[in-house]
Amino acid sequence: DTQWTCPNDPAGQNPNAVSVSILHQINQQFINHGVEFVIQVGDLTENGNDADIAMRAQAANELYLAGIGFFPMRGNHETYGNPANNFGIPAFQFNFPQTRGLADTFGARHFSSPTLISTDLDGMSYSFDYGHHGDSARFVILDNWVTPSRNVAPGNGYNYGYSIGDQQPWISHRLDKNSRGTEHAFVFSHQPLIA
Repeated sequence: DTQWTCPNDPAGQNPNAVSVSILHQINQQFINHGVEFVIQVGDLTENGNDADIAMRAQAANELYLAGIGFFPMRGNHETYGNPANNFGIPAFQFNFPQTRGLADTFGARHFSSPTLISTDLDGMSYSFDYGHHGDSARFVILDNWVTPSRNVAPGNGYNYGYSIGDQQPWISHRLDKNSRGTEHAFVFSHQPLIA
């Protein structure tokens, strides 16, 4: 979680509720250690406004310049009270085209999203492959947060959109060892998968 949660920012180094000053330090460590790509598991911002999401994307530029891929996902903070910006989805898709395989993929390939379930999930839930033959992995990123087309209020907890159960056919297809063509598979979600 890289949202800036302090009530103020006296040095002005963490604009738009994104901990940019800390991200610069973390990014430098990734660069120093020769990391090939980074997956961030949500809560990129405090409030999920369009400007906040753009600021988080801008903070990843130093990774791109070093040839390091950056693959984010939404967390609950990107959806807080934001029906006016479609729960951050258009801003996320615009600022992170790599989640749809459109730019800044740095060797990642075979991108897929469960768009047959909903076009709202395009680049929100997504998967990609990385590595060389014999030493490759599939990465599956799951987004079950509220979307413009599906907003379920459970009464306690966070509103959600297309649940893991809704996405299960796509998930099963992407993880099928007989057809995926990778040695390994990793699944990521902001919330625990069983929660």
